Amino acid sequence: MTVAKSLSLPIARSKTAALARVIDLVAKGYHFYFSGQCPAERLLTLVRKLHEKYGVACSPAQRLIRKQQGRANAALVIFLPTERMLLQQPNDDISAATENNSLASMDDNPSSTKGTNVAISGEASLASKRMLESVLAQVDGKRRIEWLLLATNGAGLVHEEEQLRDVKGKHRLIFCGYELVRHTTRGKAAWTFRRTREEMTDWYTLLGDQLRRQRMAEVAKALQCIAHQPGFAGVREQSSRLFDFAIQRGYRKEVPFLFFVQKLSHGDRVLI
Repeated sequence: MTVAKSLSLPIARSKTAALARVIDLVAKGYHFYFSGQCPAERLLTLVRKLHEKYGVACSPAQRLIRKQQGRANAALVIFLPTERMLLQQPNDDISAATENNSLASMDDNPSSTKGTNVAISGEASLASKRMLESVLAQVDGKRRIEWLLLATNGAGLVHEEEQLRDVKGKHRLIFCGYELVRHTTRGKAAWTFRRTREEMTDWYTLLGDQLRRQRMAEVAKALQCIAHQPGFAGVREQSSRLFDFAIQRGYRKEVPFLFFVQKLSHGDRVLI
């Protein structure tokens, strides 16, 4: 008798881990996408449905076979906030310190000379469905979980039934509040994430007002918050510009270090 293999996929508990997985997948040819949100209590139902239709929880061997057959592969990226983050407001990146970059997953610019290294190692554990259900039970019923489905080129239902966008098209992929862009370093182009134009405008407005009023303690807190946002190359470049903006307008204290992310787990693999 053949025993069916358990299906699992990683669940990111930080924005950095979720975004890092997106970069990893896009670099492997997962260039087509669509995204959405769902109530926390329906997350497992959604995952099972998407796997039945598109194979989002296929094993590496199954994905290789599908690729050899000219069929599209699909992957699902899920961001499930930690309990601490769930206590914050949905869009409070500017008003409160964000997640620690030690939860990061992948270094998209290991040669960076500005910042300090975040050293973490270890593999993700395999969590049970019951554990995930327990976590989801703690989430406010009104809280909606962000998810992103990425697909490769090829034949299959995902291209026939979904209105997919191309990450290389005019509509940039935006996930967890950050947009995916191409970044050139040392003459090589790579994918990275950066803040949206709207968020950067908000940061300049906030810092400009604080500096004009000479509220340097508030400026220090804002800069610390900026430094603790996901440390991808695109975000770090924007952070440097924000730091320069503050310095040019009278901020005299030392600015925070800018951390960069390293290749780590994309999250605990959860049985579905």
